[in-house]
Amino acid sequence: MSRVCVWTISLAILGMCGLYGNPTEGWHKVQSRRGECSVFFPQIPEHKEHVVKVSESGDMLHYALYLAPFDAEGICLLLVATYPFVFEKGQEGLGLQGLVRGIVGQHPDNQLLFARPATIEGHSGIDFLVRGGVSYFRGQAVIIGHQMFLLAFEGRSQIVNEEGFQTFFQTFKIHSLGVLQHKELSEPRRR
Repeated sequence: MSRVCVWTISLAILGMCGLYGNPTEGWHKVQSRRGECSVFFPQIPEHKEHVVKVSESGDMLHYALYLAPFDAEGICLLLVATYPFVFEKGQEGLGLQGLVRGIVGQHPDNQLLFARPATIEGHSGIDFLVRGGVSYFRGQAVIIGHQMFLLAFEGRSQIVNEEGFQTFFQTFKIHSLGVLQHKELSEPRRR
């Protein structure tokens, strides 16, 4: 093999390494406060925790929200919700459909462009895109036991940054489920 051929192949391989380098370079790995999951964000996210009363008997929904800017006009988010009950096997899909209906119903201009089954960390989930006027909400969600994980990009553009979303989504890892620090949630009931 000639030296020119060897150098050409070497340069091609180096070029491919540059094209297919680490897609999360410059991104920040973030673990949820309770350790249930981790994901890479393009910037260090803002973290908020909320508790919402969901029944007259005092049942509480706890959720943590992680938000970080992405591109000029968008955000990426991770929502980890802990319900006061466990979703029965097979009922998770109904919960996810309700989530998507709720997102679509937030504004009269919203349209569901697609909602399809997805496998997220080995669990059945949903992959969806909602568009409203000049904004979009691109997400994937999964419910496992009494926890829901939602990963999403929201922006004000007609073009979804699918490459960025896939990088965000593919770095998502579930570490432990049911790590609860609130005594109200120590024994989630079956639903």
